[in-house]
Amino acid sequence: MAPIVISAYKGVIGPLLDKLTKMMEDKYTNFIGVSNDIMLLRDELRTLNALLEKLEDTDELDPLVKAWRDQMREMGYDIEDFIDDFLHRAGSGSANSVFIDEISIFIKTLRDHMETAKHVKELKTHLKEINEQPKRYKFGELLANRPSTKEWEGIRDSIGIQESVKNATWERMRQILYLCYKDLPHHIRTCFLYLGIYPEDSEIRRNELISQWIAEGFVHNSHGQILEDVAKSYFSELLNRSLIQPANTNYGRVVSCRVHDVILDFILTLCTEANFISVAYTLDEFYHAEYKIRRLLLGPRIGDTGDTYTSISGTTAISLSHIRSLQLFGHSLPVLSSKYLRVLILETERVDLTAIGQLFQLRYLNVSAGAIELPTEIQGLQYLSTFQIFCINGITLPPDIFGLPRLSHLIVPLLARLPDGIGKTKSLCTVSGFDISDFQNVSDLGVLTNLRDLNLYRSKQVLTDTKIDALTTSLAKLCNLRNLCICSVGQWTHDVNDRLGSLSHPPSFHIEKLELIRWLLPRVPRWINGDLQNLIRLNLSVKETSTDEVRILGELPSLNDLYLWVQNCPQERGSIVFGPLGFPALEHLKIYCGGDLLSCLRFEAGVMPSLKKLTVSYMDHEWSGTAPVGIENLLNLREIQLFPSSDSGTVDKDRIRRAFTDVIEAHGRSLAGAALQVCYHPFPRTVAEDP
Repeated sequence: MAPIVISAYKGVIGPLLDKLTKMMEDKYTNFIGVSNDIMLLRDELRTLNALLEKLEDTDELDPLVKAWRDQMREMGYDIEDFIDDFLHRAGSGSANSVFIDEISIFIKTLRDHMETAKHVKELKTHLKEINEQPKRYKFGELLANRPSTKEWEGIRDSIGIQESVKNATWERMRQILYLCYKDLPHHIRTCFLYLGIYPEDSEIRRNELISQWIAEGFVHNSHGQILEDVAKSYFSELLNRSLIQPANTNYGRVVSCRVHDVILDFILTLCTEANFISVAYTLDEFYHAEYKIRRLLLGPRIGDTGDTYTSISGTTAISLSHIRSLQLFGHSLPVLSSKYLRVLILETERVDLTAIGQLFQLRYLNVSAGAIELPTEIQGLQYLSTFQIFCINGITLPPDIFGLPRLSHLIVPLLARLPDGIGKTKSLCTVSGFDISDFQNVSDLGVLTNLRDLNLYRSKQVLTDTKIDALTTSLAKLCNLRNLCICSVGQWTHDVNDRLGSLSHPPSFHIEKLELIRWLLPRVPRWINGDLQNLIRLNLSVKETSTDEVRILGELPSLNDLYLWVQNCPQERGSIVFGPLGFPALEHLKIYCGGDLLSCLRFEAGVMPSLKKLTVSYMDHEWSGTAPVGIENLLNLREIQLFPSSDSGTVDKDRIRRAFTDVIEAHGRSLAGAALQVCYHPFPRTVAEDP
């Protein structure tokens, strides 16, 4: 069975059709004759796209059809490159009459060539004959989600099971994967093939993968949905069909994945046939490349130690000049002149990005290095959506970065200095890594109403009351926020006047993760209540709390992970009661008990029905030696972690054992002998210490 990879070709035609439609509406094509030519070319390509869709259902292709398919693919890439050049030059003010004549002649010649090609008519006839033949198989960041026979249930279950993969022959696995691939919706197949650009055994982060899909033009709006949400549904579809495997899960959600070696081999076979992705270890491997390289993974060989391809030959440079995606691991960046690059991912020791401004199509930049040199100006990257940098030595961001009109995700090293003008980039959805102490105008955050993820840090510099007031005012305006993390590094931030707690409304009712790390509030904020239907993770530090406040937290319907840092016991030294029906979705409770709070905790029957792990940290010398009451009521609890700390550095282990022996026995009786594990770990003083 020879697999077909038409989706790789639709990965060319689909974005190209979108681009042509946009050009018809663009001011640069409102010249006599040009709009008509573009409309005719778009119609030609729509016909071509329809033919490619018919080929999707064909198991084997005639050599003549394969040759035609490959020609259409390369022509599609070349057309898009030409259009990108045209739009760039027109946008730069060089759209003179001569260039308009050039594109008009090019499109007309191309259209005439397609219309008069001697093979087109017979190809259409041949395709019709192929489609009328009985089909060999009957189909219907088949298999899952459809009714299936027992035979197909067995195939579905075998995918992703290590033992089945080991025992199956390569041909058998290839047949299974081929059927799985053909059962994917057309719009997801290209995204599936794109996984081939990651090295073997890579942990692929979901958010980074979907941003790359979007940058390549593989994700399309569906009824006005946000592109990131559409791409997440593609990722979930691949998970549900076991074509990718969960690698890391946070709060019950898969945040990264891996591709099984057998599946990756299958993907790369398809990618090679379609010239979709090329994989190499040295640039010399492209000396005799049949086609221009469109997407490239330069991966390290085992034992490689460094810069093995810092220079390239002229022939290889031509082969690489039309790259759209480049992932490079373990080596320095080769000299590239690909002005069509959309996705650039580098993981190396040192990288010089001072000439990156020439990559006018760049949409996604992700660099991890020991040292990174950035340009002083970045305004040429008008399409850049993701700017993600990690380096050890720190960076200085280009001062004009907030002039980029499409910048959506800005992720920089911890405590990076922020240039002025963040309020100008209203397209921002993610901001992470900046030192809030450096914000010249914190109120600028309040105008970024598209923000979904905000991660800020505070250095040792004390925040003024004015800056805290401006921050809380801005947070209240962020109506689309999903994740908020504010972390004080080194010293605690004392919100003595309860500015964050006194907000009349939460930053967003859609919020899913809220972490106020080493930001000490007097009490639990009033706005953290059952109205936050989507809140999954909460990290909160308070001077003290009460049963009423704990009851309100227990009304959060989706809360999966809670870290509650409490400095003192209640003033009246009463119990802190976790009452019935509270915390229905909580699986992990982490609590720091200041003073003798550990002895004040009480868990009543029916509370935390999903809790699996309880982590408790406390100061040993402040603890009276009494364990929390009612742990036997936590019916799903399987592990208790204890992190005692002491001023002297030593703790009374015997007292811990005595206090929790009864807890273990009571829990075992309530669960008919089910095991409960208690782990003792010395707790780091830097985490447990009083502020």
